[in-house]
Amino acid sequence: MNDNLSKLFDEVKNSIERIGIERTIFQLHKTNDESQIDMLDFIILCVCDELMLTKRFIFKKTRSHSQQRKQALILISYLLYTHNSNTQKEIGDIVNKDAPTINRYIKHIRELNEMIPHEKSLKESLTNIEININKLKNKTNG
Repeated sequence: MNDNLSKLFDEVKNSIERIGIERTIFQLHKTNDESQIDMLDFIILCVCDELMLTKRFIFKKTRSHSQQRKQALILISYLLYTHNSNTQKEIGDIVNKDAPTINRYIKHIRELNEMIPHEKSLKESLTNIEININKLKNKTNG
């Protein structure tokens, strides 16, 4: 019993070091009760996992223009709008942007051109995340 407990604590410690304490707790909570998952948190977690970014990096208040951060904000905005029924104002409050910027983000996703390499990559990320969202919706509904 002590050996299993020791292994458990080692795995939790490794998880915290790898993905952070917030995401570790979220993953544990998700495992314990999938019917209580908050779609907002799930979408943010999926975007973080897909783009290999931290929540802190995405939501830090900065004036620097990181392409990775912008892609994450675009994906989060579009996914919250289409899968969580948030208004553009609500999304703007979440990601600290104004509603016209959120509108541009949503329009950008809808008009992705797969002939442009970085837009093709963004579309692939969106598809992967939407697969995870649909799996979650199917688990909670069925």
